[in-house]
Amino acid sequence: MSSSVAILVVDDARFSNAVTVRHLEHAGYNNLRCASHAAEAFQLHTDNPAEIMIVDWRMPVMDGLALMQKVRAWDDDNDRFTYVIMLTAEEGPAAIQSAFDQGVDDFICKTHLHSELVPRVYAAARTALRQNGLISQHRHLNARHQTLRQNTWQDSITLLASPQYTKRFLARSLEHIEARGGAIGLVLIRIDNYATLSHQMADAALAGLLQRVGQHVEQLCRPMDLVARMGRDTFAVVCHSNTIEHFQAGALKRFRHSLHHRSLKTRSGFITIEASSCLISTSSDRGIAPISELWQRAQKALIESAQTQRHVVINWQQEDVHSAAAMRRSAPSGYQQHKV
Repeated sequence: MSSSVAILVVDDARFSNAVTVRHLEHAGYNNLRCASHAAEAFQLHTDNPAEIMIVDWRMPVMDGLALMQKVRAWDDDNDRFTYVIMLTAEEGPAAIQSAFDQGVDDFICKTHLHSELVPRVYAAARTALRQNGLISQHRHLNARHQTLRQNTWQDSITLLASPQYTKRFLARSLEHIEARGGAIGLVLIRIDNYATLSHQMADAALAGLLQRVGQHVEQLCRPMDLVARMGRDTFAVVCHSNTIEHFQAGALKRFRHSLHHRSLKTRSGFITIEASSCLISTSSDRGIAPISELWQRAQKALIESAQTQRHVVINWQQEDVHSAAAMRRSAPSGYQQHKV
């Protein structure tokens, strides 16, 4: 066991502090600090956390139990663990049981300090180092998990494409039609009553509903279309076509019509969905929409769909593209919009 484990001894009696420290020094421990009252001990701990705290139960102003509770609260906020050994005179079994219930890890009776201190500290050090090691590993795994979630290509619930992968796929698709021609359509579908359903359904049942919605959207798509879950209540479809005429008014409205007020069969029974949807398209002959503006305009169209209860279709058109005819040049730059 490492002799450098950080130990903080807290006792209002200086002689008791000196005796405890002397025993530990003789046992080879060298990272030792003392405090003569609870407030000083807490300040020392927050400045440089101890792994083991040996605390006298009976102290003025703030006793050992109150100090232990403050230390536990601070440790919880800072993602760490301190092993607390309480020094006590002859306390009754009920009082000791109460202290254990409040979070004390071990007791040493002062009359048995000489024989019990070092073995108890040895065991405490092993526990504290292991516990803090596990906390550190857990913190590292959480950070790794967050990184994986940010970079993953698949939604963990529906197994559809993730937002990260979808945005990369859309960027590559726009580059493709810019170089070789064609058109791209982005469909967004939102479950408008998701918040209500999430309060009514258990997590497993809600996950099952999302899976069912994802499967239903996939059934409405062509094999080469990309289907994704973009957020807790939103799905997306990225479609490719040779011409933008494929994405004119009425195009792909089947997504909303097949989901809005549709009762989907799940393990929890039939669940009624309220849905809004929009389609925004861009093509090589009318100018490629910047991807950031494409997403931004699609989000606004989705809100408009919910407000109007209609499927919104928007075709991006940039003025003066490829020396177009005068009528097209005179048309305003931006979008042609339809509601169906």
